[in-house]
Amino acid sequence: MHMLAAVIAACACSSPAWAVFKCQDANGRYSFQETPCASSSKGGEIDVRPATGHAARPAAVTEAPQSANGAAATTAKPMSEADRLNAQAATIRKRNRLSDLKNRHIPDAYGAIDRSKSNCDQRMASLRNNKRSASNNLAGATYENSLSSEMQAVATQCDSDQRRLNRDLDRLLAERKDIETSLGQ
Repeated sequence: MHMLAAVIAACACSSPAWAVFKCQDANGRYSFQETPCASSSKGGEIDVRPATGHAARPAAVTEAPQSANGAAATTAKPMSEADRLNAQAATIRKRNRLSDLKNRHIPDAYGAIDRSKSNCDQRMASLRNNKRSASNNLAGATYENSLSSEMQAVATQCDSDQRRLNRDLDRLLAERKDIETSLGQ
């Protein structure tokens, strides 16, 4: 009888489980929480068990200090398992975005700038070549004038494209810097 009670107590203490719910919102994003999913969300309870069979102590979350005038006090609030999983998922999303920025988006932005500049240079060279071949008469002068106007339009369009592409690159570089700062890299 004592042996049965000891086995039951050991089983109850050795494998703690938390009630964690994995919910999918209308946008398809998943969240982990300690409360059941809302009726408008898809999902359900998942079984969370520590790999070692022993529950780890939850990480402490500190809040802003509270002064005599009513501000928040410094207290350690244990982080729930759902909060820990959400924080871990957010970190993974940030790392994936950083990888995408470094390996794909930023190199593509540099490539787009180079292609645009090359395309503009080719168009301007073609117009300059056509301008050289204009006849030295009234028709040639009119043709040369229209080519000059076209060159100005191409130069304006190229400048506008270069500014837009550089703004896009600056935005990507700033995003990379922000993510690296938040990840502590």
